[in-house]
Amino acid sequence: MGNDRRLALHAVGPGTLMVSQWRPAPQEGTPVAHPPSRPPPPPASVDRDERRPRVAVGASASDSLERTPAEGFGAPSGPSSPANRGALRGGRGQFLRWLGGADHRHPDLEVLDPYRVLPPLLRVGAPVESEFRGSLISCKHLGSESRRVATTARRYLHGAPTEGGSFVTALRSQRFVDDGKKRVDHGAQGAHISQLRDPSLLKHDVCYINGEWKPARSGKTFEVNDPSSGELVGTCADCDVEDTKSAIRAAADAFKTFRTTTGRERARMLRKWYDLMVENSEDIAKLITWENGKPFADAKGESAYAANFFEWFSEEAPRSYGDTIPATVPGNRVWTLKEPVGVCGLITPWNFPAAMITRKAGAALAAGCTVVCKAPGETPFTALALAELAHRAGIPKGVVNIVTTLSNTPAIGEALTTDPAVKKVSFTGSTAVGKLLMKQSSSTLKKLSMELGGNAPFIVFDDADIDLAVAGAIASKFRSSGQTCVCANRIYVQAGIYDEFVRKFAEKVQGFKVGHGFSDGVTHGPLIHDRAVSKVEAHVKDAESKGGKLVIGGQRMPDLGSNFYQPTVIRDATPEMAIASEETFGPVAALFPFKTEKEVVDMANDAEVGLAGYFFSRDLQRVHRVAEALEVGMVGINTGIISDPAAPFGGVKESGFGREGSKYGIADYQITKMITYGGMGQPLQS
Repeated sequence: MGNDRRLALHAVGPGTLMVSQWRPAPQEGTPVAHPPSRPPPPPASVDRDERRPRVAVGASASDSLERTPAEGFGAPSGPSSPANRGALRGGRGQFLRWLGGADHRHPDLEVLDPYRVLPPLLRVGAPVESEFRGSLISCKHLGSESRRVATTARRYLHGAPTEGGSFVTALRSQRFVDDGKKRVDHGAQGAHISQLRDPSLLKHDVCYINGEWKPARSGKTFEVNDPSSGELVGTCADCDVEDTKSAIRAAADAFKTFRTTTGRERARMLRKWYDLMVENSEDIAKLITWENGKPFADAKGESAYAANFFEWFSEEAPRSYGDTIPATVPGNRVWTLKEPVGVCGLITPWNFPAAMITRKAGAALAAGCTVVCKAPGETPFTALALAELAHRAGIPKGVVNIVTTLSNTPAIGEALTTDPAVKKVSFTGSTAVGKLLMKQSSSTLKKLSMELGGNAPFIVFDDADIDLAVAGAIASKFRSSGQTCVCANRIYVQAGIYDEFVRKFAEKVQGFKVGHGFSDGVTHGPLIHDRAVSKVEAHVKDAESKGGKLVIGGQRMPDLGSNFYQPTVIRDATPEMAIASEETFGPVAALFPFKTEKEVVDMANDAEVGLAGYFFSRDLQRVHRVAEALEVGMVGINTGIISDPAAPFGGVKESGFGREGSKYGIADYQITKMITYGGMGQPLQS
């Protein structure tokens, strides 16, 4: 095949691939070469369906020919053009012989007529580019995993060696068979809301190391499932320690050059990354909903929030500089430099698949560091999509590396914390794991940022605006179905307004709609997995056994799926309950009555952790007293949402240390170097 063409494969339905031979878009000013005209077929061979326009999968009606000019694949004359559909059928053996080698007569392999098959699959309803030409292949061995064969198919069609020497045998060797599992529709069919505008953002079976997409060295993969439906989203590379060490070496090599870039250069890279995130924000949100389960509206909010960290740090990068310090020794001059700490290991959680990466990576790159990110095993596809956008943004190879795993998480964590080339580790997750990573990091005395567990108090004083407090508590408690580290875990309401607050709060919760993230009107999705549901269930049962009263909820929702739990409100909660001392991480609001300011502050501070705290009051003196008295790293006053890219995020006590976001966040990825220049004290000579 000539160098001026490339192959494209698209899954257009269960067991069906579309294979097209594309020419690159012409340079500006170059006329588009159209296929030569061909004699029309006899009128009797053309029916209404055959006159329908065709469109490439993933394209929209507004996509122009300039982006994807095409010529028929499989024969120079374009066998799938309307004029040559008969030739396609007549030349089936020749086409399959080229495609399938010895298997070209295999009954499981068939060339379909795209002019008949493609429009119904895509539900084309408006005229689109009529010059599109492609060929459809149907193969039983694809089963319902058409998208998963892309790597094998591309390798075969580009001449890479495959087992058995034919396309069908290659499919068999990869076991692309229908195993009966339900799979997420990635948008290859129809105009469903979950369709990706850019399917290339969904990366299967690869990690991103040194600017390249690579499978795990072991060849192993793991499955990622939609927590709403249990359907298979896809498979990811199950990386191990060797893959991680390869990523660390790539980051270390890249750091030698990247550290010398100017703040303005790094700002331009981050700004480009931000622009690409904004351009692809809906696709990022769809990936989040698929693998995390949060409602699509929430996922879009996270996508925008995540992108904002790149924007903010792109603006902060040129502003990061040292000081000139008046020396106490005559003749000396003292100044400081801000320098990047080096290679950084980032370990991120599943509850904010995009924002937890951008908040860390944005600061690291702004400072001049390179990163190796261990993506969460539950939500790796969002991380891989961000890596693809980093690649498109022109961020140099080795600066951003993403490894994915499910089975090797402890080993990869240990590799990042013990490798001498890694100079800093930033972790968001549980306190128990944070302590383990700190212990492992002590052997090389790494710089650390730890954003660990929370148990946020939410206090409503009797002078508060009750409706505002209810809205704030709803936002803080039930965002992401209670699966955020700054969720209101203990809601304290002063006795004089307790009953009114409980009633209004429960009415709001009653209005929630729980379901799949892409369903119309859904406000709350599932928990991430059954273990999370079991913990929520245990907390509710414990509260009931100790005098708590269910106001609403308190049950699983099996009709929706195994990971759904009813939004729950418990009144008359007491400090003896597990929900008072443990982070629930689920849709359960426990309401504790209190009488005095001192009593509630003491209860709020009676926790081993101290990440966030909230309170509602219109008493200005109380606002200052309570804000200063709460033993937390962040306080929200008359608001239930506190996160902002420009604000420092982090906790105290066993919630960790270090800050993310803001100018303090970039400082966590820098070292301060002091320089003293002596011998400058001699008087000027006349």
